[in-house]
Amino acid sequence: MPLDNQSGVFWERRGQGPALLLGPAILESQGEIIGPPMDDVLARYLARLTNRFSVVTVDYPGIGRSGNIDPFALTADQVCADLLRVADAAGFDHFVYWGTSWGAAMGLQLAVRTRRLNGLIMGAWTPLGVPYATVLEGARRSLPDPEPGSLKVLRDKAQYRQWVTLYESVQGFDEAGALAAIACPRLVYVGEHGDSDAGGLELPIASAVRRRRAEIEAAGWQVEILPDLDHGGAVMSPDMVIDRIDPFLDSLSGKRR
Repeated sequence: MPLDNQSGVFWERRGQGPALLLGPAILESQGEIIGPPMDDVLARYLARLTNRFSVVTVDYPGIGRSGNIDPFALTADQVCADLLRVADAAGFDHFVYWGTSWGAAMGLQLAVRTRRLNGLIMGAWTPLGVPYATVLEGARRSLPDPEPGSLKVLRDKAQYRQWVTLYESVQGFDEAGALAAIACPRLVYVGEHGDSDAGGLELPIASAVRRRRAEIEAAGWQVEILPDLDHGGAVMSPDMVIDRIDPFLDSLSGKRR
């Protein structure tokens, strides 16, 4: 289980086939971080993916077995550079990127910064209609007293500042320009009840996908809305998710049913 010297990211590679980087919020060490049930979640993703992809999973810096990161350094540019360094370390030239929640937000950032993606899967997020100012304000509100779930993942309370840094770095992001610029096969999925919140402020993530579905699909995206799942469920329900997006995954892996 190597630690990339440049990024400080701990990663693991499993399976055979085309390259797939399974990014946050699914983490390599999430069972150690959050508890044994999370091992089952990772195991199910890997069981469904490693028969057709070479899958890399990561712990982001400051999380799990990865090195520390200055919370004032966690910009979108830095995250994307780190992900590309891990891909380099794993021997991936071109690869599929799959991220959920904030990892999906970073997948969108990655797709406009590199031509190395053979596919993009965004879960529990939206490529259009993200209230970036609200996300930032929610992170700032949470800074004095982060929620327990955040502190379970982060190593200390001061590290929560990294989310403020991250969302400061994407203010003014050109969503429409990004939608037009991304050329690789792309899919977004959300839970039917997948609106979320940040610092007590509503984040209408799933509502944005439903409201702007026609625009997203017209730009070449496949859209899937998963019945009965909320924001967390769309991250933590690998079998339900993969059952729904299997044809897209097969198209990326070259598998034929």
